[in-house]
Amino acid sequence: MDQRSTGNGVIGDVPWGTHLCLFYANEEELAEVALPFVKAGLEHDELCVWVTPTSLGTRAAWERLAAAVPELDAQRARGRIEIVPHTLWYLHGGTLDPARVLAGWLDKLKAALARGCAGLRLMGNASWLETSDWARFSELEAALDVEIASRRMLALCAYGKDRCGVGEVADVIANHGLALIKRRGAWERLESRQCADARVTRERQELDRCVEERTAELREREEHFRALAEALPQIVWTAGSDGGVEWFNQRWYQYTGQPAPVGAGWSWAEVAHPDDMPRTLRSWAEARRRGSLFQNEIRVRGRDGEYRWFLVRAWPLKDGQGNIVRWFGTNTDFHEMKEVEADLRRTREDLDRAQEVGQIGWWRLDTQRNVLSWSDESYRIFGVPRGSPQSYDSFLGIVHPDDRDYVDTRWKAGLRGEPYDIEHRIVADGRVKWVREKAYLELSPDGTLLGGFGISQDITDRRQAEDALRRSEERWNAAIENFGEGAIIATEAEQVIYWNPAARAMHGYTAPDEGIGPLAETPNTFELWTPDGSHQLTLDEWPMRRIKRGETVRQLELRLRRPDQGWERIVSYSGAMVETASGERLIFLSVYDLTERRRAEADLREANEAKDLFFNTLSHELRTPLAAMQNALDVVKKPEADEAQRAKMLAILERNIRHQTRLIDDLLDLSRIMRGKVEIARDPLDLREIASSLVDAAEPAARKSRLALSLELPERPIRVTGDVVRLGQVISNLLTNAIKYTEEGGSITVAVRAAAADAVLVVRDTGIGMSAELLAHLFEPFRQGEVSLARSTGGLGVGLAIARSLAELHGGRLEAASAGVGLGSEFTLRLPLRDGDDAHLAVPSAQEEGSRAQRVLVIEDNPDLRESLALLLQLMGHTVICRENGSRGVECARAEKPDVVLVDIGLPDMDGYEVARRLRADASTQEIRLIALTGYATPEHRDRALLAGFDHHLAKPVGADALQQVLDGGAQGPAPR
Repeated sequence: MDQRSTGNGVIGDVPWGTHLCLFYANEEELAEVALPFVKAGLEHDELCVWVTPTSLGTRAAWERLAAAVPELDAQRARGRIEIVPHTLWYLHGGTLDPARVLAGWLDKLKAALARGCAGLRLMGNASWLETSDWARFSELEAALDVEIASRRMLALCAYGKDRCGVGEVADVIANHGLALIKRRGAWERLESRQCADARVTRERQELDRCVEERTAELREREEHFRALAEALPQIVWTAGSDGGVEWFNQRWYQYTGQPAPVGAGWSWAEVAHPDDMPRTLRSWAEARRRGSLFQNEIRVRGRDGEYRWFLVRAWPLKDGQGNIVRWFGTNTDFHEMKEVEADLRRTREDLDRAQEVGQIGWWRLDTQRNVLSWSDESYRIFGVPRGSPQSYDSFLGIVHPDDRDYVDTRWKAGLRGEPYDIEHRIVADGRVKWVREKAYLELSPDGTLLGGFGISQDITDRRQAEDALRRSEERWNAAIENFGEGAIIATEAEQVIYWNPAARAMHGYTAPDEGIGPLAETPNTFELWTPDGSHQLTLDEWPMRRIKRGETVRQLELRLRRPDQGWERIVSYSGAMVETASGERLIFLSVYDLTERRRAEADLREANEAKDLFFNTLSHELRTPLAAMQNALDVVKKPEADEAQRAKMLAILERNIRHQTRLIDDLLDLSRIMRGKVEIARDPLDLREIASSLVDAAEPAARKSRLALSLELPERPIRVTGDVVRLGQVISNLLTNAIKYTEEGGSITVAVRAAAADAVLVVRDTGIGMSAELLAHLFEPFRQGEVSLARSTGGLGVGLAIARSLAELHGGRLEAASAGVGLGSEFTLRLPLRDGDDAHLAVPSAQEEGSRAQRVLVIEDNPDLRESLALLLQLMGHTVICRENGSRGVECARAEKPDVVLVDIGLPDMDGYEVARRLRADASTQEIRLIALTGYATPEHRDRALLAGFDHHLAKPVGADALQQVLDGGAQGPAPR
């Protein structure tokens, strides 16, 4: 890994993953190592984290570091340096948690890499350690040593000398690769292997001393060996235990002519042939290592300058403990014998070498005795142990089973005089090999067949190369044909010779031979333009021509056009000049179609713009009603405001609360629709009645905006199947938009009719109209027409998206049309017509039952909501009891037995679901009506509330009329129990 500077000359550079430690006596020694360590990390763009010791506070650490690093403020601004007190890092919460600290370092590394830092340089401090914390901290250091080994981390842990005994120092060094300590005024580098190295050195010295003592004993017997040696006919010599020759008998000096005696430092290299020395030294070293007989053949130069062959032997002389004390050696002249052996060996080696080089072995088959003789190379080729007896049958046993009949047939034909020159497979050493065999018949003088002589050649490599080449060509053809990107190949002479299918399709070619030919002809079929389409490239600017000129073409994005076919694409070209094995230079060009990617990028940019617009709009739509509500509230609180003014302000509050509720409902509806969570009823309906009631409801708003609102209905019912609430939501949205975007004096027409198999509802206005660009994206979420910052029309741009989705859930569709800006708009809702009679058309039923006073328990933790709801219920004529949490609410319900319990779901001690389950499980409270009044307003939350035992589920905020309707027994039916 990369080498990183430690800022310390004693240690120097170390790789990532190094774990260092520092033993320091005082703050100055700590700063002497710590400051250069941090400075080096900042210079290498690393994230540096320094956990300060007890003696050096965070402020003092910053001041010292600022003096050492002039650009410290810039580094802090870039987020490259952090200084953390040890109490917040190691002792968070007052105790040491090794797992938390280790995870913290790894999180720091992850954050460093995410910021673009080269890595993490950390420096901890153990000066705060107490004896009780030592084991856990040592465990942390050991784990850290393992974790950083393969990471881009560099760690330095500082230990105060006054807190470390011998055992602690040993623990520290065991958990770190390197250690620094200052002794006698200088920093020293410690490694844990030093003690072992020192012990080995002492043992080696002791061994040398023992050897010297034994050598002295052996010298006493030297004269006995010399006397014996002079009596022998060979050259005799002795050597010390280290192998150095000490003495030769006189025959040595007579042969070599060297002066006697042999001096110190003498070597066999002075008289031995240079070519024999490496082998001799290796054998000599091995014999000395093993303490065994040394034997070697070596050429030694005589006094006449000629070399003769000697058989050199040496016996080790050992003491009682088996230690070598001396070597006794002889040199025996066997030059003439060696020359004969050399001649024979050279002849055999030449033949073997020729066979090995050619991978050709000879063989001879004695047909009379069925004995097959092989050369060494034949044994190797057929994978048979050298020298093992062979026959024709054993040979056939090695032949591949599928080729055995073929070989036998050809051999028998060869015995009749036909040529025997074949290639076949064998199974040797567990693998299939190919051989070529050729044979010649051997006849006696009288013409009797004696057998055959032939050769076997291993051709496995050749056949494998041929097979590999064939497979390579097949893979290349398959790969290039199925290459996901386009591939084009042309010669250096600009002759286009190949288009793969992807390239042909990208360039509008349909036939394999299209585009083949001179490059100069291709502009006749397609054109290349700059990416923005502003400039058409000349042929000299084309990628192939640029590659031929030696330019680099890599991901060159261009616009490809086919004027004859009327389309264009965005494509990327990359390529290079390549040279084949035969030396031919070809231009290879790859093409990637970027059209969909660029279109997706454009869509993504547009979606991001729409998202930004939505959030800006949402902010406006939320803040504007809030501002009105705040103003109205301030007016109501003024004592000088009269009743009329207060009534007007209360109307404003009510209107803006409804507006806020509708915004939230729209967003929730859109979320549920996008997740497929919306279910609709399938009731028989008359579209005329729905349209009529909604037009009546919209009439006041239209009249207020001075618009003419008309309704056109057929005489016969328009039967559809659906959800009256959801269809009303669709039509109401269309009416609201028409009123919103039609100026004073305009008109809005709602028409209902039957057309073929569809029920059709059309909302037509004379308003501001829409551009073609807006129409294309009108039903996408958060899309709106151009509006000013005044936002006089309001809305989030989700209503039409919801309306279309609800129409599609009914099996219908919603369409929009406009002749242009200022020319009005028309929205058409089409639903499948339903066959059948009108006897069971679903219509909303009014609540007939009158209101009655009831005892109501309110369980709500929010004080404002609790008090305001209690006051509202009291004004409605009910008796109210309030409790602020679930447990007290359950106790009150058991004691007071109220008629109704209003329960918030999100309570602090137990949630509203648990409150309902407990009340239903108690015989004394299980018949009380339970109503969930909550901000959790999705269908999933409603279903969960009913399953928990609630009779009704109301989403906040709820108006007084809706609340009274539920209290009187309307809205949802009770949950099953």
